[in-house]
Amino acid sequence: GILNWWRGTPEDVERDLSKALEMARKANSPKGEARALGNLAALYGEMGKTDQAEQFQKTALDLDTKNGSLSGMVINLIGLGNIYAQQARWDEAETCLQEAVRIERRLGNRPGAEPPLRVLLPHPGREASLYHALDLDFRVLALSRAVL
Repeated sequence: GILNWWRGTPEDVERDLSKALEMARKANSPKGEARALGNLAALYGEMGKTDQAEQFQKTALDLDTKNGSLSGMVINLIGLGNIYAQQARWDEAETCLQEAVRIERRLGNRPGAEPPLRVLLPHPGREASLYHALDLDFRVLALSRAVL
């Protein structure tokens, strides 16, 4: 599915990711199921199907939460925050990204929590309040923009 992302149609990607989801469920692999659901959520977000994307992302987050996969939770919180940002649901996006930053820090990853920060870069006008709420330094913003 992921390989088709760049060379196939959205329908090809959806078909492949749906097969991956089915295989993960048959193998009783909650981690694989969460990854497939998260990838489907990303695809639906790219296609502008944000309601479907939200549903899949929440299910993936629930699976990772139940299984104690903190890194999976971070990935899914970032994805859900991005979906909320696409829908201009800024308070909910902020809540998800704050939680992702909190978990990232608990995992001992970089204190700047760049992955959640990148989610917000395409959404001008919201940066100041969201970065302030996330307690991030604007130097991190500048660094992230330079890297992207």
